[in-house]
Amino acid sequence: MRKWTKLRTMLVPLTSALEPLQECFLLGFLTSLASNALFGWNSLLFLVGHVTLWMILDYILLKSVQSQNDKICNS
Repeated sequence: MRKWTKLRTMLVPLTSALEPLQECFLLGFLTSLASNALFGWNSLLFLVGHVTLWMILDYILLKSVQSQNDKICNS
C-alpha cells in the first residue's frame, strides 16, 4: 500500500493532493446547500458533520484494508 501511494504521488502529485477535495468537500458543500434549501438546516453545521463522518469512515476503511493486507502477508 505504501509503495503504491509513493508511486502515485510521484507520478501525479497534483491529482494526489486535490483528489480528496473533489469528492468530500464538493459533495459536502452541495448537499449542505441542498439541505438548507429543503429543510432549513444550518449549512455550516451540515458541512462540518459531513466532513467529519467522511473522515471517520475513511479511517475505518483504511484500517480494514490494512488489517486484510497484514493477514495476507503473514500467511
